[in-house]
Amino acid sequence: MTEDLVPGSLSQEALKEELDALTGNIRSWGLEYVDDGEKTQSLAMHFRGTAKEKGEELKDHLTDLQAEYVRLEAALGDHWAAVERGRESIAEQRKREAARTELISQRLEIKRRGEDKVSIAMAEISGKLDHRKQKLEALRKATSWYKELLGIRCEYSNAVKFIFTNIDPANPEREFSFSIHHDKAANKFSMVDCDPPIERSGPLLDSLNSSNELSQFVRSMRWEFVSLAWENQGDESS
Repeated sequence: MTEDLVPGSLSQEALKEELDALTGNIRSWGLEYVDDGEKTQSLAMHFRGTAKEKGEELKDHLTDLQAEYVRLEAALGDHWAAVERGRESIAEQRKREAARTELISQRLEIKRRGEDKVSIAMAEISGKLDHRKQKLEALRKATSWYKELLGIRCEYSNAVKFIFTNIDPANPEREFSFSIHHDKAANKFSMVDCDPPIERSGPLLDSLNSSNELSQFVRSMRWEFVSLAWENQGDESS
């Protein structure tokens, strides 16, 4: 068959080959498209399944996170409540410590004042004791001298007995004595014994009960003994 050739155009055979090649390519493309579509659908189904699983996992995880958040929020609330209680306890403890410190300070101040008062009192007592010791020492010396000079001593029982020596010039060791008793209820002195007897002992005793001057009474009685001793000595001389 004679081929009609058109300048610049393909031959019928060449066109057929080209169409066959194109058809083959289209078929191949279609198969690839179907294969790609199946793959895409398979991947989509896989992704949907995976996404669902992941969604469920994320949902469960979110639920767990929410529960953990609630637990942590409650724990945080308990923590801050405990912190607040701790602050209140610390504040209360500080108040008690401050009150205790103040009480201790007050007691120490009272103790110091008491010690100062005791120190002052002890100083006064010490001064009085020193003064009294001085007076007692002076009195002891005076009494010792008085006893030595006048020869006087005392004996005590129900009555007080005054014994004198150094009265009789002829016999300095001779004893002159008298005993008196004090009735506390009546606040009155009475003569129990007088050796040798003194005529004026009665008036002297009355004077003692009026004035309560025992030392004056003792000196007066000794003078009466001295007078009596000198009178007796004068009688003996004559």
